[in-house]
Amino acid sequence: MADEEATMSDSVTWETCPTCERPAAVGWLDGSPVEFDCTAGCDLDPKQLTALADRRRPAKEWLTHP
Repeated sequence: MADEEATMSDSVTWETCPTCERPAAVGWLDGSPVEFDCTAGCDLDPKQLTALADRRRPAKEWLTHP
């Protein structure tokens, strides 16, 4: 990532890694995944990251409002 500008997420969720099915932290920016960190060290290609975003469940209202 040395040649690319670093992107910082505005929220993080725990999702299931599509490779190993273990927990993975996903960083989101404007509704799109920009970071992926699997507890087992798996990496996702862009197609897998897009598929992860497509299957994301919307946040429950009680989680988003005080």
